[in-house]
Amino acid sequence: MSKAKSYFWGFVVIAILAGLFYCVQHNGSFSGVRNALNIKPDLNAISEKCNLPIKHSYALGGAKAIVKVGTGDAFEKDASCVLNEFPSAEKNRKKLENMLYKNGSPFDMSDDNHIFIVGDPCSVIIFPTTAGDVMIVGDASNLSHIDNNSLMAGLMKDVSSNYGD
Repeated sequence: MSKAKSYFWGFVVIAILAGLFYCVQHNGSFSGVRNALNIKPDLNAISEKCNLPIKHSYALGGAKAIVKVGTGDAFEKDASCVLNEFPSAEKNRKKLENMLYKNGSPFDMSDDNHIFIVGDPCSVIIFPTTAGDVMIVGDASNLSHIDNNSLMAGLMKDVSSNYGD
């Protein structure tokens, strides 16, 4: 009987490991498991989970990114979904709500008026503009190689080319 028990427990362990592997591979399904295993946010996983298309960001030097321009509840839903994949999600969601519904002036440069999360391999930038709120999710590691004029021109091009999506 002990041989049958060892086979049973071996099967249980393998089933648990296979389930965890599935959760990790299908990143959007169980983000809590990914956080517990310290698996970093991934652009493809965020795109799949939040149903946001991956495009090329002019601000990130043509790198793949999720670029979203919008306002109100639809933008908040998408931004909250993205923020759930990063540490301090609750704090950043409160900051997002404050930014969107209370003082979202594009000319206010205070820390409460933008969200900038630097991560590896994904970073998030959320800020208000006169055209609407902007969210860019992508690899920001090459930002140090981009001069300010190119960055600002890229941001403006991202906003104008994604307005109304």
